[in-house]
Amino acid sequence: MVLVWFYKILWMIALWAIQVLVFNQIHILGCITPLISVYFLLLFPKNTSRSVLLLWGFIAGILIDVFSGTPGVVSASMTLAAFFLPPLLKLLVSKDAPEDLVPSIRSMGKWKFFQLLFLLTLLHHVTFFLLEAFSFFNWEVLLISMGGSIALSLLLMMTLEFARNPKKQKN
Repeated sequence: MVLVWFYKILWMIALWAIQVLVFNQIHILGCITPLISVYFLLLFPKNTSRSVLLLWGFIAGILIDVFSGTPGVVSASMTLAAFFLPPLLKLLVSKDAPEDLVPSIRSMGKWKFFQLLFLLTLLHHVTFFLLEAFSFFNWEVLLISMGGSIALSLLLMMTLEFARNPKKQKN
């Protein structure tokens, strides 16, 4: 049990470091920035209580906020994504799936996992960019930022997922 939590903490630190040190420095077209912190929420089993998810989502978000100069924006986005993860899992995972299922390509299949990742990323990014902009005056730039960041983040998180769950080799 301790090893499982240690594993999650290591993933949180790794995603935090990648986000803060690398991805926060990337601004394609001046407005498209990958945000991969939401991937951390997918490391928790389906039967994880909502309060635990909310706590971990907030902690992961506030760590990024502190080092990114985005006061509360990432933590609010992560907390909202954590809140909606259980209903999204209920929607996308079959009823006969084990309770301790951890969302992944291997456990859900590529299409179902991509749907889950897309919906969670969409929710996270829309919340993030709306809170960051806090206005609709420059809605064209806001839409470009959201769309581009969602696409880039999905590409990076799917790459990360394929690296984390490599296809088994057949002998």
